[in-house]
Amino acid sequence: MKQLSKIDVLNPADLNNVGSTDGDDSFELIGDLVHLSYPNLTQVGRDISDILMRLGGSPESDVAYIDVPELNSTACAEDTCCVWKHIADEMAELFRGKSGRCTKWARMAVRLGFHDAGAWSTATASEGGGADGSICLTEEYKLSENGGLEDMCLQMITWYDEWHNQKGFNISMADLIRPFSDAVDLIRLFRGKTISPHSLVALIGAHTTSQQRLTNVTRAGDPQDSTPGVWDVLYYDETYGSVEAPERVFKFPSDVALAKYSATAKEWVSFLGKAGQDHWNTDYARAYIRLSLLGVNNINQLTECTKALPARTLEYKNPDQESMDEWLNSSRVSLTSEEIAERVELGGVVDINSIMAGNRSTENEL
Repeated sequence: MKQLSKIDVLNPADLNNVGSTDGDDSFELIGDLVHLSYPNLTQVGRDISDILMRLGGSPESDVAYIDVPELNSTACAEDTCCVWKHIADEMAELFRGKSGRCTKWARMAVRLGFHDAGAWSTATASEGGGADGSICLTEEYKLSENGGLEDMCLQMITWYDEWHNQKGFNISMADLIRPFSDAVDLIRLFRGKTISPHSLVALIGAHTTSQQRLTNVTRAGDPQDSTPGVWDVLYYDETYGSVEAPERVFKFPSDVALAKYSATAKEWVSFLGKAGQDHWNTDYARAYIRLSLLGVNNINQLTECTKALPARTLEYKNPDQESMDEWLNSSRVSLTSEEIAERVELGGVVDINSIMAGNRSTENEL
């Protein structure tokens, strides 16, 4: 708590809003929107401006693409969003496993977006950078701070080569990417990106789908909540401690610190339980829109293509809950547990009995 108290002095606005779920939220305009008057904005520019400044508009949408034209048809060429619908469908096949859960590729894609935008800050904005795809194009993914993203960047490069170089569509690496410090460092880092503690708490919820591999290599593959690969809010309950987490759940110390810190605890608590799902969905969407536009200076010229995205999943139930529970309730490391972790990462259906029979050794039991 001694370290956390430093923020009290650095950011008194946070403490002025303790007890409020709105907190010291992010309202600052970014990119070219800073210099353009509202009447001169396109409809997309106005929509994004309203979302960033919380003046109206929803960061969520269920709009669907009806009657999608064939890829190489004239109708497709006349609609900027058409090719992105075909790209999104191809991506979705890799991002969703047979179990219906997110695969490791989906998790890495979310993390890649964070890291691509992560180098940008208000202090260095004049130097460029931000959400521009450079993490893959300039091999930034090989830097130690981007560890674990190598495979995702190589996949992005493969998609870029397919859709831009081979098929000749006008897409960028930044477009493809867009679809562990202590609490003090995290808050300071994100403030420099116009992202408040309020929004940071929402963004950190992406850990609900994750399985860590680098923070503690002896527990590689352990999830951050008991529903890995599922976009829910159980992560907030289990990190906060309002719901007991199974043995195998690995909690990042920085996440636990944020959950308890005075300036972020109220927002964290607002996401607890099933009632917190809709609130988190909205807050995460709004915060990620901001994150994905850091360093982007042509926001007013963007095209709205939300309709190209896959429809949201409104309800999900694990088809292998019994096997998942058995794996989660043991922290033992064995060939069986490692194979299960890999299967969960790939979105596969877990059958512990089948896996244990294949290993044929009691030493490999959970």
